[in-house]
Amino acid sequence: MIIHTDKTTMLKHLRFASIILASSVLIACGGEAGTQSSGDMPTNSVELSPTQVLANQSMDAVLWFNTSAEANYIYRQTYALAQMKLEENLESAEPGHPYAVVLDIDETVLDNSPYQVQLLKDGATFSNGSWTEWVRAEQAKALPGALGFTLFCESRGIEVFYISNRSNEFLKSTLNNLAKEGFPFTDEDHILLMDGPESDKTDRRMRVAGAYQILLYCGDNLRDYKEDFSARDRDFGKDYVQQMEADLQRNFILFPNPMYGEWTRFYVRDEPTAEMEAKRGAVDRILETMGE
Repeated sequence: MIIHTDKTTMLKHLRFASIILASSVLIACGGEAGTQSSGDMPTNSVELSPTQVLANQSMDAVLWFNTSAEANYIYRQTYALAQMKLEENLESAEPGHPYAVVLDIDETVLDNSPYQVQLLKDGATFSNGSWTEWVRAEQAKALPGALGFTLFCESRGIEVFYISNRSNEFLKSTLNNLAKEGFPFTDEDHILLMDGPESDKTDRRMRVAGAYQILLYCGDNLRDYKEDFSARDRDFGKDYVQQMEADLQRNFILFPNPMYGEWTRFYVRDEPTAEMEAKRGAVDRILETMGE
């Protein structure tokens, strides 16, 4: 079903979202929404902690990613496009150079949505402890189309490099997980994880580019292609996407990830109540941009 939404309706929805976020902050902090006194509140109401409220806000995104046929098909369709784009770039590639494709790992080739589902069940948000437990369990499954695409690369003599911002302490677990799912090139030379606190992938990409002609990049974040896309202050980064569109169309394949990513950086906070306030501010910012 296609729903057509005019600007007035969209503004109403955004205002409603702002009200809900404001109410969530009040409830999470033990305050009151509206003028209703605590004595008038239903006795069966559930009081949620700020962390539980924040966790619940991601529920629709997580369930869509994990359960929807649309998400499943989008991945299959996007990997089919990646193969077409790769064949096109291969035809125009310079001869005499080894070829490579660079892939992100999480939410590009491996599905971590079960981890996100568990967080929902626990009323929790991301933590290093729970993430470490998940990665070391080596249970992430291949996303639709990912295995077929990498095997196609291998069949055409194109090496696959996996560049991820997983910590380098997870190298063994990541190698094992990818190998369990049947991915090729699952060795230490082809898996480049984050060594230290720096999340910029530029140096790792350049290491590959120094020895190979990279035909295509794939990821769920624009930073998986160029670090320049980390700047989101102006129009949430959309203006730079427009400037770089021809380059992106030729060299980069983007996968959907509504659960987390660079797009959340302007409101993510270390403290749940502060993050909910920042989300409310984001809604206000959008309303100001769109106008009354």
